Parts: sequence; structure tokens; C-alpha cells
Amino acid sequence: MIQDRIAKIEATLAGAADLSPATRQELLALLADLKTEVASLQPSHAAEAHGIADSTDAAIASVSRPEDDTPAALRNLRASVQGFEASHPQLVAAVDRLALTLSNMGI
Repeated sequence: MIQDRIAKIEATLAGAADLSPATRQELLALLADLKTEVASLQPSHAAEAHGIADSTDAAIASVSRPEDDTPAALRNLRASVQGFEASHPQLVAAVDRLALTLSNMGI
């Protein structure tokens, strides 16, 4: 699933006419780093990654319903992400570099 998303991002970059060659190359290099880190994940960590996705969904859903306990949902999300970051620091660093680059581009 993650590999599919990365492939879609790569396809989007390949077709983005408004990117300079240098920017495209920088983003593709960051994606290559991300792919390397994702490939190193053991299948047993898939449940952990899905738990983060579930916590994210719950946090987003709770924001749209004021009667829900949004702080609890956000605490659960934060705890899930911190646990993953502790066990996969290089993967998190690769995602952070990609996110920072995109943010610096105004995306």
C-alpha cells in the first residue's frame, strides 16, 4: 500500500510540467530515500503503521464532531506516532525531510 502511494507520487512528479529539473530531481531523491526506509520495514510493523492510520482517522473524525473527546483522540494519535518514531527513526527522518522540502516549496 505504501509502495503504491510512493509510485503515484513519482508519477505525479514525472508529469508535473511546472517543476524545474532540479526540484524534480530533489523530490525524486527524497522519495528514493523514503522507498529505501519503507522497504526495510518488517511485515510485523504493518499493524503499527495501520494503528497510526486508524488513530489519524479517529482524530480527524473527532474534530468534526464537537461531542467527541478530541483531546483523547489527539493524545492517542500522538502516542502512536511517538512509538513509531522511536522504533523507526530513519523512516520518520526521511518523511520529515520530504515534508520540509514540500513546505519550503509552498505545498
